[in-house]
Amino acid sequence: MTMDVLTIVKVIGALGAVIALWYKIYEFRFNKKSRLREEYKFSKNFLSDINECKLHPYAIEIGYQAIAGTEIVKPNEIEYILSLENPAQCLKDYILSRQLMEKLETKGNLSLKFKKKYIKNWSRKWRKGMYFSLYMVFAFIALSPVIVSKYINIEFSKTFALLVISLPFGGIYAWAALNAHSKIKRGEHLMTNQKQHTQRVVIE
Repeated sequence: MTMDVLTIVKVIGALGAVIALWYKIYEFRFNKKSRLREEYKFSKNFLSDINECKLHPYAIEIGYQAIAGTEIVKPNEIEYILSLENPAQCLKDYILSRQLMEKLETKGNLSLKFKKKYIKNWSRKWRKGMYFSLYMVFAFIALSPVIVSKYINIEFSKTFALLVISLPFGGIYAWAALNAHSKIKRGEHLMTNQKQHTQRVVIE
């Protein structure tokens, strides 16, 4: 009887978790659609005003930063990124990989370049391999109590207690390694888009 009650509680808990997850996914998708509509309206009006030379330099700077969603990117950088093919994706790539790039000049032929240590293809390859390996190691550490418990008879309470320790520790480092790997991948994707870009933006 006790086992039946425990089973029912677990099933109810699992169903509740699934329903909560489904609701969060639905909410995220709905909010994303609304956000994209708002971004479209804002960018359309903002870029139209720029073309008609209606805006003060301060408004231009704030407007570009609003499009980027961050203040760390300069207006001339955003303006150049928006001139590339697939500008929305390129802007996301640049924001993530900006630390790997040389400072963009404010006049002349604008062009993105990797910093010296990332220029060579092999230099980026071994770094990506290293970061991915570290991600796998720390991801395993994060979930190790659950994985090991399948092969060794460990009580659920002990597994949960170990998971409370391993998940935050391994999870943080796994995320950091994956993020570092993604920065290089995004930077390479951005450089590929730039090579396909025939028009050069020249600021006098």
